[in-house]
Amino acid sequence: MKYFSPDYLRKVLSALPTTPRYWVAYSGGSDSHALLHACMSSNLGPEVRAIHVNHGLDANASHWVTHCRTESNRLGVELEVCCVDLQRRTGRSLEAFARDKRYAVMRDVIGAQDILLTAHTQDDQAETLLLQLLRGAGPAGLSAMPEMMAFGDGWLVRPLLRVSRKQVHRYADDHRLSVIQDPSNEALRFDRNFLRREILPRLERRWPSTAATLSRAASHQAEATVLVNDVGVGDLEGCSDVPTGTISCQELAALTPARRHNLLRVWIRTRGFDPPPTNVIRRVDEEVLTAKKDSNPLVCWAETQLRRYRDRLYLMRPLSQFSRAPYSWQMTTPLALPHGVLATVECVGRGLRLCPGAESRVDVRFRAGTERCQPDGRGHSQSLKRLFQEVGIEPWRRDRIPLIYIDNKLAAVVGYWTCKGYAAAPGEPARQLSWWDSALD
Repeated sequence: MKYFSPDYLRKVLSALPTTPRYWVAYSGGSDSHALLHACMSSNLGPEVRAIHVNHGLDANASHWVTHCRTESNRLGVELEVCCVDLQRRTGRSLEAFARDKRYAVMRDVIGAQDILLTAHTQDDQAETLLLQLLRGAGPAGLSAMPEMMAFGDGWLVRPLLRVSRKQVHRYADDHRLSVIQDPSNEALRFDRNFLRREILPRLERRWPSTAATLSRAASHQAEATVLVNDVGVGDLEGCSDVPTGTISCQELAALTPARRHNLLRVWIRTRGFDPPPTNVIRRVDEEVLTAKKDSNPLVCWAETQLRRYRDRLYLMRPLSQFSRAPYSWQMTTPLALPHGVLATVECVGRGLRLCPGAESRVDVRFRAGTERCQPDGRGHSQSLKRLFQEVGIEPWRRDRIPLIYIDNKLAAVVGYWTCKGYAAAPGEPARQLSWWDSALD
């Protein structure tokens, strides 16, 4: 296609799922204004709205909002203006932080089955591929930007990824569109601008079809990513335990390094955690899979923890610290603890027997390391450590489990054992204990 037009846009959008509404991500620049203008000239059928995100970073931000309102009104488009707070950035580039905030606020705005259209062009795709390549990304990163993806309750679509930026700008010029010139787009301190202004023009002088070629390379990587993911999903099925979300170290170690690393990435992604850097994958090989069976290695990255216990690998968020001071409890109402909720329900014969008198004191404590319990029905007491090992309770859970003391004597380990002398007899009123750990359950 040599020239971007409403007919081209209508043809692209006709292949998309049925939608009640298109949203155009509208910055006021040439690309997004051309996309919005073409949408309104295409007689698409569904309603078209525009959304402008005000980052508040530039002194002209309020003027840009006014400009976008004016141009939207001229086109007969309803405009939604959203503001984002970029003040709480920690350890991330401003570009990445602003992008994530921008997409988050747009995700909240679009409704069920709505389609958000962004004006990313073939040149943007080429820039993204180069940025990912310079960061050492794998096939998923080198896939750059997909043309369509699930987004909140609807979809995100980039209908201009096969169109060059020059074609879009020519459309804007031909229709004399009034556009915003953002001075930050000229700032070479931003990596994307440096590539756009300094590197790609030199490549295109030598290889005129550079943008199209790099965009095609991204498409090849996207296909490769699908195949790699399919292999990883198949391998994951062979070594995962669905109820616990864990995977087997033995089964994982039996795979070739490439398939093992791919499986780890697929597992981590499907569990909803941030993808690990290469050095983390290497540490899993060197520190976790080869660790002694009685050790509990831990690898951390980006608010994520990978732990091993026996033959299983676990993923979780970092565990919060909490006060280990004892809590007095009446047992008649739930007890809110810093890391969860402890509750009881009345029952008969199966649980902790009711205290014989109102004078009995009930405390909730946590393991100090010397506790012993003789589970009801057993002939002798054992340390809690040995009991926990017996039933395979992960070490990081053990110190978080509430212990019920009645008159300073251990009466129950919530969720596991009632100690001898405190279990209700058949037909006797009792309380059944339940525990929910906000970090682990």
